[in-house]
Amino acid sequence: MAEKLSSEKEALRVVARQQTEVLLDSAEAAARQRAHLLLHRDHSDPVQRFLIGLQPQTYIRPHRHPAQWEMLVPLAGAARLFIFSPAADITNVTELAPGRTTLVEIPMNHWHTLIAVAERTLLLELKPGPFRPSEFAPWAPEESLPLSSELVRWLAGADIGESWHSR
Repeated sequence: MAEKLSSEKEALRVVARQQTEVLLDSAEAAARQRAHLLLHRDHSDPVQRFLIGLQPQTYIRPHRHPAQWEMLVPLAGAARLFIFSPAADITNVTELAPGRTTLVEIPMNHWHTLIAVAERTLLLELKPGPFRPSEFAPWAPEESLPLSSELVRWLAGADIGESWHSR
């Protein structure tokens, strides 16, 4: 007798290549240069999980999760993950690319951001639920400000020990 894989209320979830291509197309077309495909039912789920399609011009405001860790798994393309001190000094840079980095887990309460360094970058993000809003770094520009594009350009060449404030 075959084992039952899921309850009648839960169906097996398969994300086909076509769906990720649509997600990456959406990221290319979006003003923010990124798009998400939620894999969890709602904000109350015990595990928040989603795919993120990113383009190199996207800006993800540096932030932290005071009560959650965050895991990133690179599936396509490439990105650079930055960890910052509270004073905006870069303390760690990790390259995320399939075949090079299997995954990275960011501990709770660490200031971080990432930039896509390849077109059509695709990441899987997981963190414990329920959903809790991120806390944005007070030194980081808001997404709508022109200075946010300058931060993305600076990060493309930045390394450990450098500071956004000393540029």
